[in-house]
Order: sequence, then structure tokens, then C-alpha cells
Amino acid sequence: MPRRLVLAVAAILSLTACMPSARALPPPPPGAEAIVEEGPQELMLDSVVLQIREAVQDKRHPLKVATYRLGEAADWPAVSAYYEKLLARPRDPRLAEQLRGAHARAWREGGAVVAVALVDGPLPGADPRPLLVVASS
Repeated sequence: MPRRLVLAVAAILSLTACMPSARALPPPPPGAEAIVEEGPQELMLDSVVLQIREAVQDKRHPLKVATYRLGEAADWPAVSAYYEKLLARPRDPRLAEQLRGAHARAWREGGAVVAVALVDGPLPGADPRPLLVVASS
């Protein structure tokens, strides 16, 4: 990701973190590791985040986004069930369950939205562990 884009995203995230309407992200499944380095997964993660934003982001409530690596055995049914139990709120039909390159699901309560997406399959040249995107308003 170009350095200017990274700095712009960091500035936007720091501004939205100070907004009173921003809520904490739900925790990832046990054993998940936050992705902090750049790598071959960047383009796919950016694409998935963009698809989530286009589907569920409200201009008044920007999304906070985090990305994680899960254990190699993690799969969509397990990830989906984890968040279904954790969130216990109605699903948001605005987010398709099959994105380009990922399985996804969103939940909504009032103005708050939580969306998760698990990237399909390992990416060439990247760590083989599954990638998870979590977004919340």
C-alpha cells in the first residue's frame, strides 16, 4: 500500500476513534493474531473492506476495521457461528453473504453494524492461515 494512503487511512482512523458514536470492535475468535505488517494479502483485504463499506457504512457512523490471521483450521461455519453467538442481534441483509473473494455476514442493532468476512482460500505468496476482516460502526 502506498505510504501516503497508509498515512491518510491512519489519520481517518484516528479521527473516527475520537467520535462518541464509534463503538469498540467485537473480539476476534480465540487464537486470532492482528495483522500489522504489509504483504501480499493487502490487495485482497482492501477489496473486502471496500465491499463491506459499500454495503453497510452509514456516512454518520464510519466503520472501524481490524484484520486478523486465524488458525489454519478456521473455516467460515465456525467463524460465522462464533459471531452469531457473540453478537446475538438481527442480521443485516445489506451485506451479501458471498463477496468477491470472501464469505461475509453483518448484524445490525439500531444504528450499529458489525460485519465480518473470511477471505476464501490462501493467497499465493502469503501466509496460509485464513484472513478475517471485522468492521463495526
